[in-house]
Amino acid sequence: MYKIAEHILYEDGKLLVCIKPAGIAVQTKRMGEQDMESLLRNYLAAKGETPFIGIIHRLDQPVEGVMVFGKTKEATAELNRQIQKNGFGKYYLTVVYGKAEPKEGQLTDFLKKDGRSNTSSVVKQGTADAKRAALTYRVLQYSTLDDRDGRDGKAASGAGTADGTSEKTEAAEEISLLEVKLETGRHHQIRVQMSHHGWPLVGDRKYGRKNESLPGMRSIPLALCSYRLEFLHPTSKKKMQFQITPEGQAFHLFSDL
Repeated sequence: MYKIAEHILYEDGKLLVCIKPAGIAVQTKRMGEQDMESLLRNYLAAKGETPFIGIIHRLDQPVEGVMVFGKTKEATAELNRQIQKNGFGKYYLTVVYGKAEPKEGQLTDFLKKDGRSNTSSVVKQGTADAKRAALTYRVLQYSTLDDRDGRDGKAASGAGTADGTSEKTEAAEEISLLEVKLETGRHHQIRVQMSHHGWPLVGDRKYGRKNESLPGMRSIPLALCSYRLEFLHPTSKKKMQFQITPEGQAFHLFSDL
C-alpha cells in the first residue's frame, strides 16, 4: 500500500516536495480513486495542519517523478508564477526505441490537444488552437534488446554507452536512454514529440508501438520519469533541487542506473 509520508523528500511551512508513483493521478474526479491531492490533504490533516494543497504542475498518471505542492495560497501563487516564466527546471529520463541521433538536440513542434480522446498530435504551425512545444534532449546511453528482454527487467543483450558500442544479437533492437528538459509544458508533450520524431517511448500504449514484436516488452510500464526538479523557494528565494532514481522496469535495462 502506498504510504505518502514515506515518499516526501522535503517539507516546510510553505511547500512540500514528494515522489508521485506511476499509476496515481495528480487529481481525479473518479469516486473512490486515490490521487496525490487527496493523499497529501489527508497527510496534513492527520498532523493537525490546515489541509491546503496547491497544484503547481502535473504529471500524467502513468509517469513517476518528483513534484512540488504549495502549502499556502501565497506560496502556490509564487511557484505558479515561476513555472509560467520558465523559472522551473524540469528534467526527465526516458527510454525510447531506436538509436537517437544526434546525441543531443532540440525538438520544436506545434501540438493540438483533442479533449474527446485525451490525446495530442503534432500539427502545422498556424493550425487553430495549436501550441508551440519545445524540449531539449541528450543521450546518456545506448543499449540493445532481444526477445528475452523485459521479462525480469534486465537486459539480455549487454548494455552499451553513449558511444554506441554494444554487442548485438541477430534479433537485437536498439534503445536509447535520454535526459529530456522541458522548455514548455504541453499535454503529453514528451510522448508525442518523441513518437513523431521516430523515437516512441518504451511502454507507451497511447503513442508508442501498436504491435510490440518482442514478447518480453509487451507488458512493460511507460518508461518516463520526472527525475529532477529545480525551482526557487517562494519566500527565501534559495535554489531548491531534488533528484531521484527511476524505479520503472525499462530503466533497469541500462547499466548506469
